[in-house]
Amino acid sequence: MKRLKVDERRERLVAAAIRVVARVGVSSATTRAIVTEAGMSLSTFHYAFTSRDELLGECVNTLSRAREAAFADLALDVEDPEGFAVAALRRYVNYVADNVTWQDALWDLIPYARHTPHLHHLAVQEYEASRALLMMLINVLIEAGTVRPVIGVDELCDICLVITDGLTVTHLQYRDREASLRSADLAARMLASLFEHTQ
Repeated sequence: MKRLKVDERRERLVAAAIRVVARVGVSSATTRAIVTEAGMSLSTFHYAFTSRDELLGECVNTLSRAREAAFADLALDVEDPEGFAVAALRRYVNYVADNVTWQDALWDLIPYARHTPHLHHLAVQEYEASRALLMMLINVLIEAGTVRPVIGVDELCDICLVITDGLTVTHLQYRDREASLRSADLAARMLASLFEHTQ
């Protein structure tokens, strides 16, 4: 078998860990289960990671980066707050629906990180990354100058977080893309009501 470079080992172990966590949960995602999923021997694990928790932390980072990348090419109509919100929330729902395994893993990893003292920063980091992405989208709309929010920007961002969290957990429960998209459209209509035209 070809000898893998450290970076390649890490990538394979992260991908395997995400699949295992999504399938059986963090508590059952043992190092042995993860290396078996990756098609690697247990003895090679520590060439890539110092511990299982380090690996799980890298899983959180990987999933956060993937979500940010999903919005990199999103074209939005800054003249139309509802259309803007519909496009953004539909992109989010489709991202969740297309990557259910990743989302299942993330929603199990974050509570684990929150209750593990040396990993707590990852839960905070994930929340802040979600918030930063939403704040970036809100600022794109505001900075265009055609609309402004009727409530504070921080409050608006908090509402957006509630919406995206709700869309995620509902989709993970029911796995119904069309229903999730309908919910996204209704949420977009509500968000649009929180903006007014500047002229």
